[in-house]
Amino acid sequence: MRKTIWFWAGTLLVCLAALALLLFSFPLRNRRKQDTNRDWIRITAVLPHKDYGYWSIMGEGILAGGEEYGADVKIVIPRMNYDVAQMTGLIRQETAARVDALIVQGIEDKDYLEALGKAQAQGILIVLVDTDVEGIFPHLYVGTDNYAAGKKMGEAVAAATGGHGTVAVLSGAENYPNLEERYDGICKALEQYPDLTVACLEYDQYDSLRVMEKYQTIAREHPEVDTLVCIEGTSGQTLGTRLTGETRKFSHILVFDLVDETIQGLRAGAFEGVMEQQQANMGRISVYEIIRYLEYGGKWERKILTDVNFVTPEDPEAA
Repeated sequence: MRKTIWFWAGTLLVCLAALALLLFSFPLRNRRKQDTNRDWIRITAVLPHKDYGYWSIMGEGILAGGEEYGADVKIVIPRMNYDVAQMTGLIRQETAARVDALIVQGIEDKDYLEALGKAQAQGILIVLVDTDVEGIFPHLYVGTDNYAAGKKMGEAVAAATGGHGTVAVLSGAENYPNLEERYDGICKALEQYPDLTVACLEYDQYDSLRVMEKYQTIAREHPEVDTLVCIEGTSGQTLGTRLTGETRKFSHILVFDLVDETIQGLRAGAFEGVMEQQQANMGRISVYEIIRYLEYGGKWERKILTDVNFVTPEDPEAA
């Protein structure tokens, strides 16, 4: 009889212990799941180029945002720099993997935008960074107001030249809205200075060798040009490592994107100034906004504009 009582008493204690463990662990499991819920948000950034400059800094900001705000973030890059067809394939690949969000550059290419549109139709959030595309599916844009940045660059040209001179503009490639907006902004600013004219617009295709070819071509075919303005990053990085104040062929050179190579150009006297963008901040903000929207909702289709700053050789950032 005693054995039976002890048996049932022991069984009851075991059951009570199990029940207590269940009761106390259930809220803990729920809390852990809630605390780590953001870790399940999957974000892929399809960046056009690993340049150890502008886009690499953007990627660092995206990864930092994933660490800081709690998300599974990865970055994929085409085998060939700025290869839109390969980037389109990567977008389709990540769409098939059903990620929660895509961070990409805005490019006005039919197949590229079609792939993004299909992703958006499947519920994937789209963030365009650096370059916006108007009139497409709902998306968030995080980046520079490129038209305003162009106007600011135009004013910097006027200040550097005293409002007199002939300008050549070196861009990356056609059909990139950010570059077209910068060029339009420069031209708009220069309308206020009748003695400042734009002689030519050339494209370097984001290639360092082509940058040097175009640099030489402008100097040879447009001897009247005394001011060169580079409105994409590759040209500034390339010239920053190859020119000094004594070797440059133009009286004034102004470029975009403050990175190691353009800082080198500032220190060497090759550049009058560099337009600094906030690409790392663009990446962090993009991740934050994705997580915030997925957790709390709100308005998605909008723009978040980051600042630009014109850095001269006298500024502390160039020291």
